Amino acid sequence: MCNSRNRVTLEQRDHSSPARPNDSPNDSPNDSRNDSRNDSRTGTPVPAATRVGDREREEVMRLLVDAFADGRLTREEFDARSADALVARTGGNLASLTGDLAPGWLADRGRARRSAQQAARATERLRSAARTYVAVMLLLITIWLMIGLAAQSWYPWFIWPALGWGIGITARIKRTARRSATPA
Repeated sequence: MCNSRNRVTLEQRDHSSPARPNDSPNDSPNDSRNDSRNDSRTGTPVPAATRVGDREREEVMRLLVDAFADGRLTREEFDARSADALVARTGGNLASLTGDLAPGWLADRGRARRSAQQAARATERLRSAARTYVAVMLLLITIWLMIGLAAQSWYPWFIWPALGWGIGITARIKRTARRSATPA
């Protein structure tokens, strides 16, 4: 019964990829077919036989575009690899498309991308803090005006939270600008 089950599994296999010479149901999970690559999101090893999705294909396409723009691929190589990336089914197929690119260039590209992402996140956090500051200050000025009109008390108390918080926001703006001006 076990043999017939294995035969059915082998017969129902997806025949779109070329057959491997040592394809047998008794192969161990640690054989040479399971060369691993790292998942782009988690960094954990993923077996080469693992099927990939659109996200992985798009990541390889971005890598190929960058390599072509940097002069590391010719137009013909880029066209061929791009076509292969769009139809790749497994991690091994994708890894073979980028395996010959210089590891140093890949590391520099990764650092530059992470640095750009961190700068974008810092800028967005700064914008959010500035919007909150302006909204709270407008609320405090409105309260001050209402108290001033009702009680005829015109002491500008709202200036103290505006100054304290404003100094902090200004320091963050300068720090963010200084970090974005220095090369990664």
